[in-house]
Amino acid sequence: MSDSALRSARDRLDQQVREIVHWHFNPATGCPFWLQRAKQFTFDPLKDVQGFGDLYKFGLFEDEWLRGGPVRRWVPKAYADKPIYVFETGGTTGVPKSRINIDDFRIDYELFSETLPEDKFPKQSNWRPTRITSSIRRSRSSAPVTISGACSPHRSCSKRSR
Repeated sequence: MSDSALRSARDRLDQQVREIVHWHFNPATGCPFWLQRAKQFTFDPLKDVQGFGDLYKFGLFEDEWLRGGPVRRWVPKAYADKPIYVFETGGTTGVPKSRINIDDFRIDYELFSETLPEDKFPKQSNWRPTRITSSIRRSRSSAPVTISGACSPHRSCSKRSR
C-alpha cells in the first residue's frame, strides 16, 4: 500500500470516528447512556476525540452495560420516536445482554439481497428470509446461517419461537 493510500485510509477512518463520536455525544442526537457517561469523563468527547488514535480515552467497554434495562437508554435522541427491536443473547455467561436495532436488519437484508443471483431470487419478488436460507442451504449444500430469528410484529420473541 502506498503512503498516500495509507494516509487516505487513515483520514477516512479518523473522519468516521469523529462523525460517530459527534453523533453519540451531541445532546441533540446522542443516546441517554453516552450523554450520561460523558459527564464522568475527564475529557470532552466532542473536542478531544479527533480520530481513531483517541478512542483509548474512553477506556474499555464493559459487557455489564449491556445487561438489564432500560434498553431505551441506547436509543439516540434522533430516533426516540421510532420503534425499536431488542435482541438478547442466550445468557450463557449470566444475565442476557441486550442490543437494540432500529433499521439495521432491513439494511442488512437489502445489502444481502444485492448479492443474490437474479435468476434464483428475482427482484420485486416477495422472498422471506426463511426461504432465502432454505434456498442457500440447498444450493450450497451447507447448514444455513440463521437469518430468520429476528423478532418482528408477526413473530413472537419468546424462547419457544427461537
